[in-house]
Amino acid sequence: MRMSTLGRVIRTVGVALAATGVAAAVGSSLSAAPAQPAGAPNPAVQAAPGSGALDRTLLDRYCVTCHNERLQTAGLMLDQVDLDDLGASAPVLEKVVRKLRSGEMPPETARQPEQPAVDAFTAALVAALDAHAAAHPDPGRVSVRRLNRTEYVNAIRDLLALEVDGASLLPSDTGAFGFDNIAEVLTITPVLMNRYMSAATKISRLAIGDPATRPVIQVHRASQFGRQDGRMGEDMPFGTRGGLAVRHAFPLDGEYTFRVRMQREQQGYAIRGLDHEHEIEVRVDGALVRRFTVGGKYPGNDPGILLAIPEDDIEAQRRHTYNITADEDFNFRLAIKAGVRLVTVAFVDASPAQSESLPLLPRSIKYETIFSEAGDPGIDTVEIAGPYGATRPADTPARERIFVCRPATLAEEEPCAAQILGALARRAYRRPVTDADLGELLGLFRLGRADGDFEGGIQRALEGMLSFPAFLLRIERDPAPAPPGRV
Repeated sequence: MRMSTLGRVIRTVGVALAATGVAAAVGSSLSAAPAQPAGAPNPAVQAAPGSGALDRTLLDRYCVTCHNERLQTAGLMLDQVDLDDLGASAPVLEKVVRKLRSGEMPPETARQPEQPAVDAFTAALVAALDAHAAAHPDPGRVSVRRLNRTEYVNAIRDLLALEVDGASLLPSDTGAFGFDNIAEVLTITPVLMNRYMSAATKISRLAIGDPATRPVIQVHRASQFGRQDGRMGEDMPFGTRGGLAVRHAFPLDGEYTFRVRMQREQQGYAIRGLDHEHEIEVRVDGALVRRFTVGGKYPGNDPGILLAIPEDDIEAQRRHTYNITADEDFNFRLAIKAGVRLVTVAFVDASPAQSESLPLLPRSIKYETIFSEAGDPGIDTVEIAGPYGATRPADTPARERIFVCRPATLAEEEPCAAQILGALARRAYRRPVTDADLGELLGLFRLGRADGDFEGGIQRALEGMLSFPAFLLRIERDPAPAPPGRV
């Protein structure tokens, strides 16, 4: 704070007052003369915190000289600050407290208040600001944001009792500061909206069980860089090693084909680890559905990897053919009820001794050699295709969650649809459902009903619900008025 003409005048007046003894009447520990009457309150703290009667003598004497409406030094106009309105003045007053406590202000070239006066004023000001903040809490607002992929998958699970693979439905989310749930990066582009609409179509068909669903192939792949020499997770049966466990959604009652393929070496055709015999078990929800035996027929290295095999070397040709085609018959068809089921594929034999010259390494381009067919084998992929000869399921967890009523007549369909959609929308939108919400969903129900049956109408409405902003966006509204401090 630079000394101006007005500052020098104030300083001269202050000295004159001190010399004549009037400073005691002004009554402040801010002056150099401690002539304050015994028992008189300190004007810096004479008001109770938060009472709105803070004394501004120190501000006017040492700060307003530079920080006023005319000079506006550092953009501060302390002569305009109202100490009775702490809510509006809090940001400026907190800056004043920091500058006074650190000794940055007043500057060394300016007249300095006594330290006890500074301490008393800042303590009173801090107490008043804290009291005001406690009486007027302002936690701010939570920005409107869309659900990230993990939240979307969890919302589908909670809403429809349905486990879906978020990675196959939606792209990964952009992160910021190490988090992927920050509103400013969770934007919605037209391309992403198309993905949400496509996901809504697939999920609604899966939840309802659309009999028009066409057979599709879904490939589940094991990690390409992990060792398969132990139990691979909590979903795997005890006593197994390697393989993979997946939760696959079977949309309808019907037949599904399974195809198991084993890991190859880097060149992409010779199967790893066929020196010894191994057993592979395929289970669905823990029940054994198929067992395969592989390996042990032609131990030793495959010469066909490095060079052409002579036509008269029948044994080498058989070994080479077997190393390429050993898993070609690991296919089967199985009738399965609709629903999300745990499928596991794993080895059940004890891990044989590793080759001393060629130890098993993770299937990695960095470490693998053309000889890596030695060691233990591994499961590469499990393909599940279907449904074939499908029928609409009678009951699944998703259908039990959706169909809270069943219409017996045509007249009962729309009231039942309103009951079903109202219950779903209440959970999907995370708030009470309005008449406008329900009217929008019933409009979609009527469109679907016109093209099919009652369940087709519910599916159409559910598809729309899962792509509406009320579901995709997370909106945290202000609570009802409540006293400060109530949770």
